Amino acid sequence: MALRFLGDVCAFHDAEASRAPARRRALMLASLSPTARAQALMTVGLALGPFTFHCSRAGMSLQISGEAPPPPVGWWQYAESVSIAACNATVPACVAVRALKSEWGRCRVTEVELTEDDEVGAVAQEHALDTLRLLRDELHSLTLSNFHIRPTDSVPRLSALRSLSLECCSGAMEKWVTALSFAAERVDICDCFSISAATFADTPAAGLARLVLDNTNVNAPWVEGVSCAASLQTLSLIDCRKIDELDIDAFPKLQRLLLGRTLISNASLAGAEKCGDLRLVNLGGCQRVTDVSALQNLAHLRELFLHETAVTNAGIAALARCARLEKLNLGGCIHVSNVNHLGCLQHLLELHLWSTKVTNAGIHGLSTCCSLVELVLDDCIRVSDVTPLASMPSIRWLSLIGTRVNVAGVKELVHCRTLETLALSGTEIPHPPKLWRQEAVATYLRGLQ
Repeated sequence: MALRFLGDVCAFHDAEASRAPARRRALMLASLSPTARAQALMTVGLALGPFTFHCSRAGMSLQISGEAPPPPVGWWQYAESVSIAACNATVPACVAVRALKSEWGRCRVTEVELTEDDEVGAVAQEHALDTLRLLRDELHSLTLSNFHIRPTDSVPRLSALRSLSLECCSGAMEKWVTALSFAAERVDICDCFSISAATFADTPAAGLARLVLDNTNVNAPWVEGVSCAASLQTLSLIDCRKIDELDIDAFPKLQRLLLGRTLISNASLAGAEKCGDLRLVNLGGCQRVTDVSALQNLAHLRELFLHETAVTNAGIAALARCARLEKLNLGGCIHVSNVNHLGCLQHLLELHLWSTKVTNAGIHGLSTCCSLVELVLDDCIRVSDVTPLASMPSIRWLSLIGTRVNVAGVKELVHCRTLETLALSGTEIPHPPKLWRQEAVATYLRGLQ
């Protein structure tokens, strides 16, 4: 009944305007029990032109994909949280917010996402700022892209805002940051090049837990000096080309540090041991990093990404002391040829060694990795025999694409009872099949005996 009724509403909304007013009233005033309405919205949702409503345990979501008058919502009431997401439809989203606040007086619009492919026009931006003023005491999360704030624009103080995400925005960025509430927890600013030392100078959010500044023009002294440095748990500076050094110990509570494709060197890692809570470190693409011995005392380190760095065999030797390590990516590290010492990492689940110079002799020690589930050796052209890996008790995914293995080099893998995926394309095995199921892998390997 509930689904049929929502279907009638959609059909009516899409019909021509000449539909009899009596029919309109009958549809709009038709009754659904709150339980039936909630069930319908949580399954198929309700689409009215470019407006799509969907309900979940977290609240009501409204997605807007184009220009249209606001949807009719007065025929039912909703008093919980509402999130709005609009792509290339900033003005319709703002009009919809006002309609919802008018018709659903008790609802709270707690999340707004306004993304545009091109720079937002002046009229649309003024609509957005007016809408934010309407929501200044209830908005928890705000996501914007391609907004340009002029010095004369007035950005309202958003007293409940806890999460701010800006992408490809420009202009007076500090106006957004000063709009944060004292309780703000996360700020993500990506692909924005108007950031300066003044951007965070007056922010009330001194207790931020997450700060993402990927692909921005920030430099190290500015980042180290932010007022929230002592509280940060996540810091991401991926693709920040002005970051050539960083005092990591300025962020004592860090749990996640992402510095991929910056210009930092080994020296910047020296203070890492003072960040005893670090669980994830991403140095992928940092080509000045050759030695990560400074990370050996991080007792809680779980994930380490070193792909496409200049680390050497000696430079990663100390990782054997990272006893809790679960994921390690050394892909593209062309100076790495031997990883036998990693065999002692009893909690290691994933190991990527693609496009390294590891050899048969340089991987046999991995056979003692009792927890290893995924091993990627793609394009390791010095690998021709993986027989020692047949004793790995937990391996489920083994990729040997582009290696020099032949039938003799893989047939002993038949003893890997847990192996579910075996990728052999580009090897010296003629016409290898696609092996994506455990039964298929076992059957194929038995046939090689």
